[in-house]
Amino acid sequence: MAELHVLTGDCGERGVPLGSDPVTFGRGDACDVVLEEQRASRVHCTFRPDGDGWRVIDEGSSNGTFLGGKPVLSARLQPGDELEIGLTVITYVAEAVTPVRQRRVVEKRPAWGLLAMPVVLGFAAYLGLGAFESASAETRDKHLEEAARLAVTRADLPLQKEARTSILAAFEKQLPPPPAAFRARSVIASALAAGSAGETARDDSWRRALTDLRGAWDHMAPVQRRARLAELLERHMDNPDAVRAVKEQLERLVRGGRDRADGDQERTSRDAARAIAEGRLADALDLWSGRLLRAGALDRATERDVAARLDEILVLARAAAEKTLDESRRLTEGGDAAAAAAHVTAALERLRGTGYDAWLAARTGGKPTAQRGGVAVLDVARPGPSSTKERTIALRVLSSAEDLARLRRFDDAAARLGEALPSVTDHGLRGDLQMRLADLRAEAAVVRAVLAQVAETPRAFSPLRLPGGVYRVNGATSDALLIAKGEESAARTLGELPAAVLSHLFEKARLDDVQLRAAAIVLFDVGESEAYTATMRRALATDDDVVRNETSAVHARLLGRETPDGGYVPHPDADGGIITWDEFKEIQNREKIAEYTKELTKIVVAVETSKQAKQIERVRQAYAKLEAARDFALELIFDEVKYFYPYRDRMKEYMPVKLEVERRVKLVEDAWDSSAKTRPRIDAKMEGQLARAE
Repeated sequence: MAELHVLTGDCGERGVPLGSDPVTFGRGDACDVVLEEQRASRVHCTFRPDGDGWRVIDEGSSNGTFLGGKPVLSARLQPGDELEIGLTVITYVAEAVTPVRQRRVVEKRPAWGLLAMPVVLGFAAYLGLGAFESASAETRDKHLEEAARLAVTRADLPLQKEARTSILAAFEKQLPPPPAAFRARSVIASALAAGSAGETARDDSWRRALTDLRGAWDHMAPVQRRARLAELLERHMDNPDAVRAVKEQLERLVRGGRDRADGDQERTSRDAARAIAEGRLADALDLWSGRLLRAGALDRATERDVAARLDEILVLARAAAEKTLDESRRLTEGGDAAAAAAHVTAALERLRGTGYDAWLAARTGGKPTAQRGGVAVLDVARPGPSSTKERTIALRVLSSAEDLARLRRFDDAAARLGEALPSVTDHGLRGDLQMRLADLRAEAAVVRAVLAQVAETPRAFSPLRLPGGVYRVNGATSDALLIAKGEESAARTLGELPAAVLSHLFEKARLDDVQLRAAAIVLFDVGESEAYTATMRRALATDDDVVRNETSAVHARLLGRETPDGGYVPHPDADGGIITWDEFKEIQNREKIAEYTKELTKIVVAVETSKQAKQIERVRQAYAKLEAARDFALELIFDEVKYFYPYRDRMKEYMPVKLEVERRVKLVEDAWDSSAKTRPRIDAKMEGQLARAE
């Protein structure tokens, strides 16, 4: 049975078996797997069965679901795929395995702290140690590091010198298992090393840390491995041996990633070829798209290979869609509408996500299984008050209009649809047709405007690269381009030219914001996805909020989504695509967050060097002295061999031990009396610093 391994930011881990039902992840209590993750949405994503595998679907989350470091809306999972939701890493395992890590049970130490409770409470109240309750792994690591430093101080007291190593080792045993408590382990390792002589002792510090990391290596996600190695390298940059060892571990990480990439490429190629042979073009496209998401950067040869595979799938998808359209029309003309509808429905499932499902649906009246794309399509099975005759007529008119649009004759397509619209009485059907009519009219208007600019200044649109070579643009008519190559010249309608020509014309033309939006719809309809994104980015870059909101609604409709609050905007980076307004504000805030972080760091430094910090240090030392004395007393009190009971008939042996116990308890009382007199004081300046930090 397949399984999901869930690794949270605080290194908690669990396995989620995958059966036959979908599994939802999110912060909401209604989800199958509830995430304690700040960046997770109430319902974040869903894992659904997909044939003999599984697919992840983002449920419109605010912060996104990431596969291979890139956001993904829907993707078929491959064994070993790692998805990230904030700090949570979810690994898809095709066959469930034994859990990779078992929690270590930490034995509780004797409750010696009861005697020191007033000091602890006072100290905790001043420093706000309620942060121990935080679910943040970073906060927990910092507090464990502080506890480790306190243990080192206690071990260095004269009273503890003889047992120093055993005290530190005992503290280390009680730490959570690797990779948690990385900093605390480094503190203890450094202290143990400092107890020896020479450079070899210092070497043990990084060696122990690296040994712990290697022990946890197989149970960590790649992003966690990189973070731990980077931290270790930063701590030991002055040690050539440490740097060399860490670099070797980094090379191992890179080699492992390269081996996985090679295996992933081979597996994807094999599975996609089988899907193509079985006619499952949508699955083949998902496989290669998932490969791109997981791969990150590709070398040029691999990139060309993947691009060729994707082109092959799209060519096959178009041929399959055209063949299905012809067969559907033949069956419809023969009076077998039910067989035609079934034939189209099966084809739409096979073409899902290729873009040609929407193309086919618009020409047959079917319903794409995924997003509808840029056209308003009619679902022939949808019940409604309209008559069968009315729906049949509307379907024929829409099919005829889409045929004209496919030839880039948007004016004729709009006219054909506009003539039929007044006779449609069904409200829902009329709304669908009106939306498509508005798109066609906008597309026709922008094409006319661009051709007029070509006729006026043809040189601005040259050169034009076509499959037959590079051509000059000599002008344009109302529906054709005048092009020339050498002495050869010709007039070519837009329907005779590749769709990429429209991308070229729109890029060179002078278009306002509304025209850019219409140009983007044209590019979406003809399948020029990259050009669509670039043009829609230009349209969304307007300073007019009303126009931007209208353009955002169009973009959401084309993608089959609800328009988000605030709409869409271009990503600040040139190649960043289109993002929501909330995502844009988050990017903007990064700079401000960095500024506040720098300011807060200054406040922390000021607090750490204040007189109150020195007073707290005295409290800490007194507390450490009390803790050491308490442990020293309990060591003998709990020794059932030396401090035996019953002691009747053994008084001669018992009395020296009893006197030693009393002496040790007296040390605790003396330390308590001394500790109780030490307390920090807060003045107005400190209050101001704390208020500023807040």
